[in-house]
Amino acid sequence: MKCPFFMETNVLHCQASAFRKMIVQHQGQSGQGRCSSPEFPGCELFQQHSHNESAAASCPFLEESAMQYCAASPVTKLIPYSESVLSRCGNDGYRYCSLYLGMSQPVAMDAEAEPAAPAHLYYSPNHMWIDRTLEGNCHIGVDSLLAKALGAADRVSFMSSNGVARPAAVLTVNGIDWQMMFPNRIHISSPNYYLRAEPAKIMADPYGAGWLFEGDEVEGSLDGLITGAEAADWMKEESARLTTAVHEWIATPREGGACVVADGGEFAPGFARHMDRDALLKLFYSFFSPLANWKGSK
Repeated sequence: MKCPFFMETNVLHCQASAFRKMIVQHQGQSGQGRCSSPEFPGCELFQQHSHNESAAASCPFLEESAMQYCAASPVTKLIPYSESVLSRCGNDGYRYCSLYLGMSQPVAMDAEAEPAAPAHLYYSPNHMWIDRTLEGNCHIGVDSLLAKALGAADRVSFMSSNGVARPAAVLTVNGIDWQMMFPNRIHISSPNYYLRAEPAKIMADPYGAGWLFEGDEVEGSLDGLITGAEAADWMKEESARLTTAVHEWIATPREGGACVVADGGEFAPGFARHMDRDALLKLFYSFFSPLANWKGSK
C-alpha cells in the first residue's frame, strides 16, 4: 500500500537539449507547444541534431516518462516510476514519514489511556517494537507503556547509525541514561535524527513520529518477539506488574506529583520523573533493560 499523498504524473523532456528540463503534463493537457505539433521542424535544437525532414506529428526528440511525486511536500521532487519501490512512499513505511504525519494530523497518545499494543507490531520483552512491510522495510521504537511511565525525556542520542546491528539509543531522564537496545539485528539505514531536537515526540507519539530507527529486515529480526492478541495480553499484564511495582517502591507521593493515582489504582503518567536515582535505575532494569526477558509476563 502506497502513501495517499504519493501521486503519479507524466513528464516531457527534450533528448536533444543539453539541459534535462522536465515539463509536467497536467491532467487534460494534450501536449506541450511546438514540440508536440507539426511545427516542431522549426525548432533550432531539432535542426541542429537532425538533417532529415520529418512528417511526424511530434518531435522525435520529445520523450515522455512516468514519474511520481509527494503532494504533501512544499517542493515538488519528481521520482522515476521505476525507483518508487526503493522509497518508503511506495509501501506501508509511509506511515512514519514526517510529511505524512503532519498532513494526516495523527492523534497523539492520551497520557491517561491504558498502554496499548497495536496488533500489527512485534514486541520485545524490554518494551520495544518493530514494524515491517511486505517488502522487508522496518521501523523500530519504544512502546506506550514505556512512554507513559517516562512521560518525557531530556534528550535522546543514538548508539547505532547504519549497517547490520542491534539498534540502540539512549534516553536521558533526570540525568540518568537508559540504554534502549532492540534484541535482534536489522540493517539500519538511519536513526530518526529529528528526535534529537524534539525528544518529546518519543513519548507523545511512540508508534508514529517517535520512531527511533528505520532499515531493512535481516534473518532473525523477528525472532522471539510477540504480536497480535498475545502482545495485547502481555501489555495488560505488564501494566499491572508495573503498577504493583510502583506501589512497592514508592510508599508516598513525591513532591511535584503522585506515582500512582489517589485511589491506589494504575500508575500515573510520567511517574518516573519523580523517582530518585536508585528507584529510576531499578525501574529500568526491572522492565526496560536489554537483558529483560519474558519471565513474569508469559
